[in-house]
Amino acid sequence: MAKPATDKRTSPRRMPTQARSRARVADILKAAGVLLGEVGYDGLSTNLIAERADVPVGSIYQFFEGKDDIVAALVEQFQERILKLWASSSTRPAPCATIGRS
Repeated sequence: MAKPATDKRTSPRRMPTQARSRARVADILKAAGVLLGEVGYDGLSTNLIAERADVPVGSIYQFFEGKDDIVAALVEQFQERILKLWASSSTRPAPCATIGRS
């Protein structure tokens, strides 16, 4: 039976502590992001990501359970970037609740 979507982890299986491991995770995520744009979610695979990132596929499984976890990590990265951009913006958009009110 499949796990509900709420049970999905959004952090790596094993947290990279060394600079080399952090660089490997960054390479995996970068390759996955590019491939997601090129082949889409259905065409994405851990083997394809490993090939593009130039890492053994076993390295992916040290840090992620599979492509779903990788995509979840990409979404989390994107959200963090958006929040940082928004926080550093000098002109913030109006909250949604006030849009359209006079």
